[in-house]
Order: sequence, then C-alpha cells, then structure tokens
Amino acid sequence: MEIKKQSPVRVDGCPICKMNDLPNYIVSNALWHCFQLHPKSCPIPGYLMFQSQRHVQGPQEFNDMEAGNLMFALRHVETILKEVTGAERIYTIMIGETGPHFHAHLIPRYSDERLADLGISKSLGIAMGVFDLFRKVMAKEHPPADKNECERVHMEMKRRLQLEPLPNTGIIMKTIANSKL
Repeated sequence: MEIKKQSPVRVDGCPICKMNDLPNYIVSNALWHCFQLHPKSCPIPGYLMFQSQRHVQGPQEFNDMEAGNLMFALRHVETILKEVTGAERIYTIMIGETGPHFHAHLIPRYSDERLADLGISKSLGIAMGVFDLFRKVMAKEHPPADKNECERVHMEMKRRLQLEPLPNTGIIMKTIANSKL
C-alpha cells in the first residue's frame, strides 16, 4: 500500500496560503478557511470562498480527515449562508484551475426579484454567469455588490459560525459508525 506524502500547511509564494493568514475570515479551523470576497471585488453579497488550510490541489490529495469532513463542513456553511442571505439555493463550484490549492466558490442563487433589487441581470446572477459578473466587477465594467449588505452577511455568518462551529470529523464519523442505517 502506497502512503501519500502530506502536503505542507503553507507554501511560500502561494496567494491562497497568504489569504489564509489574513484575519478577514468568516470561519477557520485546522482543516478549512472560509471568507467573503473583498467588498471591492464581491459581485454578489454572500459570495464565499471555502478552501483547504493545507496546500493541496484537490480531493485526490486530501488526507482522511479532510476527505471525511469536506461535505459535512460545506453543508454546514451553506445551510447558514442560505439562511443569512435568503437565497433560493447555494451554488458550489470547484474547478481547481486558478492555483495549486483546493478552493470552492459558494455563491448564493437569489430569486429573480432579489437579483433585480441588487442591480444584477438574471443572465449574470445565475449559473456560470456569476463568473462573467465577477470578471466585469474586476474590470470595473459592473459595480460591486452593495458594501453594507456584504458587511452584514460577513458579520452574521461570522456570528453564526462562532455559535455553530464547523463540524468535527471525529465526532461525526463516530456518530455515523454508531448509528443504525
């Protein structure tokens, strides 16, 4: 049986590792780091990045703790994000192309009416259109999301996740093992 060498927690020069060191996170633990995009570049209130603490490309490089915890942690964050934003659902997009670091985009899918209230056309507020919206915001061709709403979502997510921390894999896995399916 081949044993994979563990990736280091931090790699010099990695922009995502540097972001994980910043204090702007919504929630952070030994496995994951989650933050909302900066208000100057945030296309939609509640657009979160969820990324691994370790420098790994994707699930194929996860250790057992990361692999066993990822979906529990994502479900937990997305459930709270949906409640805080009032979104109809949360898009979860994992591509792994922009850097050698696992990250997922968690993007609220607002109702058509809410998108209109936010000044976002439906074509830019749903599905892969959100990436076109993000590029337009970065190119200053579209205004970023309302700063006050982004701040409200950030603070409420942080508050809720302090009260309801990310799940602990060991406890969850033990509960599953002891349950009758």
